[in-house]
Amino acid sequence: MAVPGTGCGVPNGDCPFPEVMELNVGGQVYVTRYTTLIAAPDSLLGRMFTRKAPKELPRDSKGRFFLDRDGFLFRYVLDYLRDGDLVLPDCFPERSRLQREAEYFQLQELSQELSLKVSKQLSISEETCPRDPEDRVQGGSASDQPSLPTASVTATPPVPSAGTRRLGYITVGYRGSCTIGRDCQTDAKFRRVARITVCGKTSLAKEVFGETLNESRDPDRPPERYTSRYYLKFNFLEQAFDLLSEAGFHMVACNSTGTCAYTSDQGEDKIWTSYTEYVFYRCPNSVNQMDSIDHLIGTVTNRSFELLGVTEELDKMNGTIENTKTYTDTLQITVPNLAEKRIQVEKWVEAEKQMDEEERMEKEERIKEEKRIEADRRMEEENRMQEEKKIQEEK
Repeated sequence: MAVPGTGCGVPNGDCPFPEVMELNVGGQVYVTRYTTLIAAPDSLLGRMFTRKAPKELPRDSKGRFFLDRDGFLFRYVLDYLRDGDLVLPDCFPERSRLQREAEYFQLQELSQELSLKVSKQLSISEETCPRDPEDRVQGGSASDQPSLPTASVTATPPVPSAGTRRLGYITVGYRGSCTIGRDCQTDAKFRRVARITVCGKTSLAKEVFGETLNESRDPDRPPERYTSRYYLKFNFLEQAFDLLSEAGFHMVACNSTGTCAYTSDQGEDKIWTSYTEYVFYRCPNSVNQMDSIDHLIGTVTNRSFELLGVTEELDKMNGTIENTKTYTDTLQITVPNLAEKRIQVEKWVEAEKQMDEEERMEKEERIKEEKRIEADRRMEEENRMQEEKKIQEEK
């Protein structure tokens, strides 16, 4: 267990380090006492700040001591050095990564404690996992069924489609700016996006954006809670849209606001700033249902052919062929019914596409009308300014 340090590790008592230390850990700034850093003398930090001179340690541009580690997990390492105990928030999903940080800083007791917690968590998750339905079927009594020759009937598990994943909304927002010169001839800075923000359920945001999601402003948010403090590590809206589309999300709404101002009192360049939000939603739609039906049809068809092979084998062995034929006939009747359902689903999809196309055309017409009105307004504004200029010249 870490214990508070009592000295600098220098024989004459002259400590080359200040009493209050500033650290830059992976871009995150921490301020702590020197005795806290050397609370565990055998750790990496303890040896670093007792056996080395300050000039031998790396620093950032502002003179802070720099550590190239995870800056958000270092807070728990620092808490452990302060109190000698580990306290983690509820639903903390980073235990394995925190254990890796403890091993790097050579905090053996902290690493062992995290190892026990990780092992316990894994064992609990395994016990709570439901058994495979096929295992329960195989666990039944074999004496209730006749001894028949069996064929290798293996059904490939369906690939999880968008319909089996969680539903919900994700809102993507960005604040951008662009500079336009006189008569719109100069395009100095077009759509400069400062940061793309992500709002929604924590688990959905992590599922869609993965490692490209920056959680530094809200690192301890539980998976089922909502947040509006995440943002992306890249500045390309199209990349965010691609990730959302691949995850099965569709845009359902968007809104934007903008302001305009002159860049300087003398110049005529205008700078436009805007804030835009896009709302995406994922739900089980008819396309996902059609994919599930396609897979089910394929599975039933494969089993039909395999059971036909079993039927031929039973003919040769004079076995119980009638039961197998009945089961095969049932499957052959099921396949056309599923095909009819697929045709219905395709009709629904086609109707939805037509509705989407009509909405898109209406939106384009509305945008054209707005552009025309805006052009007329600008033309009237230019004419008014020219008339005022002529009046001033005449005066």
